[in-house]
Amino acid sequence: MEEEFEDIEELISAAETVEREAQNTYEATKDKKRFPATHILVEEHNIIKEVLDILEKGCEILKSEELKGDFFLKAADFFRNYADKYHHSKEEDVLFDVLMKKGAQHLLDIIEALKKDHVIGRDYVSKIQEFGVRYRSGENVVSELIHNSKGYISLLREHIIKEDEGLFPEMDRVFTEKEQKDLVRWFEEVELSGDGSSKYLNLVKELKNIVKSN
Repeated sequence: MEEEFEDIEELISAAETVEREAQNTYEATKDKKRFPATHILVEEHNIIKEVLDILEKGCEILKSEELKGDFFLKAADFFRNYADKYHHSKEEDVLFDVLMKKGAQHLLDIIEALKKDHVIGRDYVSKIQEFGVRYRSGENVVSELIHNSKGYISLLREHIIKEDEGLFPEMDRVFTEKEQKDLVRWFEEVELSGDGSSKYLNLVKELKNIVKSN
């Protein structure tokens, strides 16, 4: 009898899991269709978070051994050109301005905080670049590389949370479906002015391989 009861519980649990997964898939599909601009920014965040994790692993390796393959220079290249020029430009040159024109004054404080994060982040990336060059030339700048890398990791993780959990839900509330599509078009114009994403998606693979090979 107890075994039968356990079997029923397992079936109920499995059915609930299937239903929950189907609902999650539906929500993701619906969100992508209804909020395409938000979806683009969130997907780019996922890529950036992946490279932050890789950078963190690189710092751990550097504590005990040499890290080859210009790892930190490649990481700085990714963050300068993908995270900042490709992704943050969509926010600074398009999203923030459009939100203000929509009269979203209640978002002014968070937008100013996000802009400040971008400025601080650029300084961290410049330092990673600088110390990456010096590390490659043989200087002992391990502590400086780790300090600036970890500072950037912490800053950007918190920054992404502010946007994913604070700004973007409000963005979905403020913009109509048509305005979301307009944002996508303007995002595409920003993309055309840069190097594109394919180069930097390949760079993600390179960074992964450097960490794996160490």
